[in-house]
Amino acid sequence: MQDHDRRERREAVRRHVRRQRLIGLIIAAGCVSFLLFYFLVIPALRGNDEKQASSGVVGASPSPTAAGGGSSPSSTASAVAAASPTPSPRASETGEPEAVAPPRPHIVQKPIAFGAERRKQMAAYSLKRYGDSSIVLAPKVVVLHYTAGGNWEGAWSLFDSNTPNASGIPNDLPGTSAHFIIDKDGTIYQLLPLDLRGRHTIGLNNVALGIELVEEGSGGSAAAVRNIFHRKAQTDSALALVRWLQYRFDIPTKDVIGHGTANDSRYFKDLEGFKNDHTDWGAAEVRLFQKRLRELDAADSAPQPAKETPGPSPAGDASEASPGAAPTESMAPTPTATSSPAAATGAQDPGRRDPPMRAGFFTPWRAAGAALLLVALVLVGVLLARLGRPRRA
Repeated sequence: MQDHDRRERREAVRRHVRRQRLIGLIIAAGCVSFLLFYFLVIPALRGNDEKQASSGVVGASPSPTAAGGGSSPSSTASAVAAASPTPSPRASETGEPEAVAPPRPHIVQKPIAFGAERRKQMAAYSLKRYGDSSIVLAPKVVVLHYTAGGNWEGAWSLFDSNTPNASGIPNDLPGTSAHFIIDKDGTIYQLLPLDLRGRHTIGLNNVALGIELVEEGSGGSAAAVRNIFHRKAQTDSALALVRWLQYRFDIPTKDVIGHGTANDSRYFKDLEGFKNDHTDWGAAEVRLFQKRLRELDAADSAPQPAKETPGPSPAGDASEASPGAAPTESMAPTPTATSSPAAATGAQDPGRRDPPMRAGFFTPWRAAGAALLLVALVLVGVLLARLGRPRRA
């Protein structure tokens, strides 16, 4: 009788152990399934969505052009690679699109001579005016100018010649130079790299990109800017270039100014006490240009069907070939590998903003998830081992 009872108790213990093992296996399978789904399946799905959303983003980088001292303004200009496709909109924390990144406009590389001697002159100028001997530009401002001449070649030749500035100071070097010239037909020429200081605006050359627009300007600033706005191709190129520079360097619209308003800039600094005496792009004209920028920003931020927005292409009538008058300190750059301080060391052009790269598989939070999964499996194994121990009858 006692043997029979012992056999029944052992059989009951075995059934209990089997049930506990089955329950443990079900719990372990559930934990593993949940962890696999949460840490592997969901991230994979999200990664595919991100890949599709950013499939059109391409980091455009201008083709380097050899900078030399003897480049002729009448020679055939080498064109930079075509504008990149429109990047994906930047998303806010709520998931709503904030602003569409403007496409890089078509830019023709036409570097001026800016060799070692001119760089030394720029460093000395920066030390006198700003208290540092750096020639590296960290853009915070965009300054608009017009050339006071009828064609881009005249302005280019003046900037390339490194003629002493007409400031009343003997042998005042370096000469004036700008980063961009925009012709009447809308063609954008880049003269300096984006990370190199030029001399175009007193008090702001350490923080400002300069843009020269071809315009005779014989009737004063208001009439000159009115003429510029009547040339749609030139105006569209100027707006496209400024918006691209704003996006690349996070420059607010209030810091897109004119040479005539530079003395009132919050970044103005000149240790020798000089002030700008130019009137090109006065306060009223700058407000009109800023209004156009805000209108374009608002149009891009408004909900609309996704579509490809090509960069503006140069169009319109060819500009006259008469010699241009002397432009003043002003213009803005796109990266040129030859004259850029970063180019000599192989550093990336600061004006270039590459598309965000998708993170690799073993990100920190995925590694943490894998560790939790391993701990869970060890705990389940220990539980099953304990449940599998034979019990005394």
